Amino acid sequence: MDVKNSLRKSLLEGAATGVSAWVLYGIVEFALAVTIPALQADDLVLLPWQWRLVGLLFAAYALTGVVLGSAGGAVMARKGRMPTPDDHKRWASLTLSLAFVTTLATGGTLLPAETIALWTAIALAVLFLGSWVSASLRRRTAFLASPAMVSLLLLIGPWVSRETLQTHSDRVKTAASVLAMVCLVAAAAILHLILRARQPNRSWRTAFGAAAFTALVVLAGVPDKTGEARPATSVGSAPGRPNILLITMDTVRRDHVSVFGYEKDTTPNLRQFAGGATRYDRAISSDGFTLPTHASMFTGLYPGWHGATRTPEHSSGAPLAPGTPVLASILAANGYWTAEEAANYGYLGKWTGLTRGFQFSEVKRAMRLIDADRPFYLREYARKVLRVAIRTDDFDQFCLRASDINRRAFALLQDARTGRRPFFLFLNYMDAHAPYLPRQPFRDRFASKDESRGAVSAQDFAALRDAVAAGRTLPGDLQKQYLISRYDAGIATIDFHVGELLARLRELGLYDNTLIFITADHGESFGEHNLMEHGFGSLYEDQIGVPLLVKYPGQRLASRSDAVVSQVDFLPTILEAAGIAIPPGLQGQSLRSPRDEQSGAVFAQTGPRRDERDNARLRGTRRAARSSQFKLILWSDGPPEFYDLASDPGERDNRYRPDNPQAALLMAQLKAWEATPRRKPLPSNKPADKTTLQKLKSLGYVQ
Repeated sequence: MDVKNSLRKSLLEGAATGVSAWVLYGIVEFALAVTIPALQADDLVLLPWQWRLVGLLFAAYALTGVVLGSAGGAVMARKGRMPTPDDHKRWASLTLSLAFVTTLATGGTLLPAETIALWTAIALAVLFLGSWVSASLRRRTAFLASPAMVSLLLLIGPWVSRETLQTHSDRVKTAASVLAMVCLVAAAAILHLILRARQPNRSWRTAFGAAAFTALVVLAGVPDKTGEARPATSVGSAPGRPNILLITMDTVRRDHVSVFGYEKDTTPNLRQFAGGATRYDRAISSDGFTLPTHASMFTGLYPGWHGATRTPEHSSGAPLAPGTPVLASILAANGYWTAEEAANYGYLGKWTGLTRGFQFSEVKRAMRLIDADRPFYLREYARKVLRVAIRTDDFDQFCLRASDINRRAFALLQDARTGRRPFFLFLNYMDAHAPYLPRQPFRDRFASKDESRGAVSAQDFAALRDAVAAGRTLPGDLQKQYLISRYDAGIATIDFHVGELLARLRELGLYDNTLIFITADHGESFGEHNLMEHGFGSLYEDQIGVPLLVKYPGQRLASRSDAVVSQVDFLPTILEAAGIAIPPGLQGQSLRSPRDEQSGAVFAQTGPRRDERDNARLRGTRRAARSSQFKLILWSDGPPEFYDLASDPGERDNRYRPDNPQAALLMAQLKAWEATPRRKPLPSNKPADKTTLQKLKSLGYVQ
């Protein structure tokens, strides 16, 4: 065979071996990183839109295998000896080992098990390099040269530590990781000796490999099981009893909703909906983050009374106080079928107590296909390869999208069509939440020509947010422009899917007799008051001013209310519409009974932020009293603030004086509110467990 043909053959064989080796690594990684976690955690799902991302990862691995494998074939062929299949396999295993060395060595601070993986990768690379100059070493390490064995040796130690021993000490994790790798090496050596003694023919090896590959593929097939469970009994609307639909658009501030005057048309479907609904222009949230605000909607109580909020003992948030009546339980006890689909898996999960009373509850999270906290996987490398040609933002999406929520909600509404029981359906959309990852066709709807100059990646957003809160920097104009355009695109995404949901209600004949609430849990900051995002203890309007549209049963004409209203008013309004007695002791009142201006302020409060020890601005608690025109904010660690919102909507001019009559009135109302007796002493709820804290961390809620 001439030199040219030899080189061509070596290139092709090297590319083929490289592809098989790197794809096999991808299968092993997928099984360990995706399949097994999904089997362990019932709230993890691989969603339909994520299969495209899985395919892209495997394409990146395959491309890497082609490039490195053919390069190895060329190098070996030019040395004058035609490389054997074992040479190609050894080269492919060497490239995997060196990829791990590079990834882990440049991945920042490593945990002990990851350090072991780094040294394992270095040792394997040295062995493979040495085997080219030592025939004895080549024979002794033949059992290690399999790409499958190399993949397992590189992954199994840190995987045991990070995925299966999360609650144990580092010492236990390290010992278990070392033991796992020793056992794996011993098993591989024994299997190699058995197969060598039997001298299996090529067809037997091929069949064995095909069977192993098939088993891994079957294991990797994690279907999206959410939405499969269905109510055992049919539901629907009985004569005279309205259905109830409560929709929360997570993190949507009122002044970015075009129905309420925003200059960008973010919500055309809500504008159409408002043509037959009541618009509340002064709706105020009870706090500045998801947990306490939803608890207020579900209980008719402010955070200090229902207990689901941050406290000095529970900086990440405490669950709802046991024994507190919740909306779903009250409705279920009165003949309603209750169901929920929520995207915010951090603060709407079972641990919060907010799922009580729902006969059908799904609070799922998307599988993490890329995780910066797991540097021992090569997926981040694969992403860098893909980023050369395509946008890779979708890899940072860990929440259910609006399309996922609708897919499940449509199935429930279909069942509701023929039943005799009214339903209560709660839906939570999260597409406007940081790090702002809208999909096309909405992603670029509000983008400017030079927006890319201010681009902030999902990985960099958290650092920017925390630096702003600490007073070290402020977002630049282009950064703000970029983030706001993506945020607005997220709102437009929700609006589109809410429009689809309302259309489905009409198609099913359920719209007219359904009480529909469309609102948000809290707002969002983009540099206002030197803050970004939410949850930093702020009670300014960008944080607590929320949209609220309500369509009452049978309503067909538009209506507008300037009354100041609160999330604690939702429960009594719903119970009144359903003809159910309102429990005593609630702090809210029906939206159809407006508050008196002289005695009817609404209130908000917030506890200490997660990192308040390091930042004086975030320490202590804040409480606010809000009337239709004025707001008073009291801070445990600073002076009072008083704003005339009519002349100063941005809350920049603090006009507090003790002798100001409007400030004195709100002060008296705030103190009377604080003196309202609790229904019972709040228990010392258990803090969130480690798994819950990891979920909250993935959403940026805790450090």
